[in-house]
Amino acid sequence: MGANPRSTVGTVTDVNAMLRILFSRIATPSLGGPRAYSFIVASASGRAPSEADGTREVRQFTVTGGMCVRCEGRGSVSDFGLDQLFDKAKSLAEGALTVPA
Repeated sequence: MGANPRSTVGTVTDVNAMLRILFSRIATPSLGGPRAYSFIVASASGRAPSEADGTREVRQFTVTGGMCVRCEGRGSVSDFGLDQLFDKAKSLAEGALTVPA
């Protein structure tokens, strides 16, 4: 086997890695419930007494927010158009790539 006493036939032949790849391709991941990724979305809720026109009542509020999906919460988007990278009318031999090498 190997120099490590914990080596098995699976580690020496790399079967472990192949099985891991096989099962990762055929498996359906469990994404959890609807709040599984709630850490991405900032939310706040609370109750506060309010008094208006001599009547007193308790108001309840819930604010759901979170990061912008487009900028992923960074505040700026660094997109570029594919037309800036290559010319669709030319082939590679004709110099379709417009990006300097």
